[in-house]
Amino acid sequence: MSLSDKSKGIIYGSLSVFVSMIGAAVTIPFAQAQRDNLNCDVLCYGSMQSTRSGLSLVGNVLVGRLSDKYGRITMLWVGVCASLLSYLINFNGNSVQAMWIALIPSALLNQNYSVLKALFADYNSDAGDEESTKAAALGRLGMAVGVAFMIGPVVGAQCFSSFYQATAFAILLTCIGSIFIMLLPLPKVEITRSKSFSSLLRIPSAADMNYLKWGSDNSSDNSKKNDDKSDTTTDKEVIQEKKSSFFSILSLPVAQLPGSRLLFFIRLNMGLAFHIFMTVWQVSLKERFNFGSKDHAYFMGWIGLCYAISQGYLAQKFIKIAGEDVTIVLLLCVIGLSVGRVFVMLTNDLTLVYVIMAMVIVALGVMNTAINSACSRLADANQIGGLTGLMESVESLAGLVGPTLGGVLYRFDKNVPIVTVVLLYTLIFIAILLYFRKFILKYKQDKND
Repeated sequence: MSLSDKSKGIIYGSLSVFVSMIGAAVTIPFAQAQRDNLNCDVLCYGSMQSTRSGLSLVGNVLVGRLSDKYGRITMLWVGVCASLLSYLINFNGNSVQAMWIALIPSALLNQNYSVLKALFADYNSDAGDEESTKAAALGRLGMAVGVAFMIGPVVGAQCFSSFYQATAFAILLTCIGSIFIMLLPLPKVEITRSKSFSSLLRIPSAADMNYLKWGSDNSSDNSKKNDDKSDTTTDKEVIQEKKSSFFSILSLPVAQLPGSRLLFFIRLNMGLAFHIFMTVWQVSLKERFNFGSKDHAYFMGWIGLCYAISQGYLAQKFIKIAGEDVTIVLLLCVIGLSVGRVFVMLTNDLTLVYVIMAMVIVALGVMNTAINSACSRLADANQIGGLTGLMESVESLAGLVGPTLGGVLYRFDKNVPIVTVVLLYTLIFIAILLYFRKFILKYKQDKND
């Protein structure tokens, strides 16, 4: 793959998720109002969020593994169709039941952000990129999402007056975002899937055609040999092969590696720490600073800006300075996340809250990028989608457990959740210190040797 094709893929992929995420974010100011109008109470809303997390838990693994089997771009189209179906159900329905039904397709099948991470890993693998370059690609994707969620709610609040207007605009943006999917170049692992649905819904590049031409010429002899062998293949063997091919979708050998389990452990504890922290964070903002809706909007805009800068610029710089061994960077990020969240709860200076949270969000963005980059060290092109999806599912699991756990801990004492957050980050720190080099960095070196 030429550098230009890789660059186009990263640009078009980032634009597709940026446009579609703006569409999703535009509906945020109106979705809760719509639930209130339909008498969806706290229990109803909580059940919806738990259901969404549960569906995402399954969907991330399923879609990620299917993308390994049938192609990244194929599953991106599945995600687009799922989003459109959800929007259309919401647009034509006016009931809580319709909102329940609408969340199913998108929560289960629209895992485009996760699939794009795997696609970018394919591009980087084809180009033989170093870790900092991989981090830069993933950083652009994270920056696109951060900026989209920063400006989306503002656009929705300023330009629309109803849930249905915002949903219609979201449908339009989803369709526009799909144009960029059509322009995505295929990585080499997908070009070989000549019957893939992806090839029917994209514009082939010159590099694609060249690869197919020479690949088909070089494989002509092999195909003749395979034709000769096929004459002696029994029907029983064909059936067994098809069954094996089907169940291989559910198999993910890379998930059994110690390095993968380490990443699952880190991601799960990070997710639990985040959700436990959020149970007391919103309450503390109201108690200390009397935060209203406008204050939350400004604060979330600041958080989105910091995360976008972290993902799009700072993560690449830090990882490039660290080189192949990002252990020290990860340890510093863990310290920043832990200490920052303690101090941000102790101060009564709002300006200091903004400054500290900026540091926390930068640390979070750098750490997420480094962890995503580590996945490509462990998995090849045939498993990276499944591993990425499984990582997202672990985070969804934390989203199921974390808020409830935080609430239970808060009932004992209002300081217990923060103490728990510090303990979780301590476990992460120890795990990275003891095992990151051994199970991830050393694994890649052994594999290359």
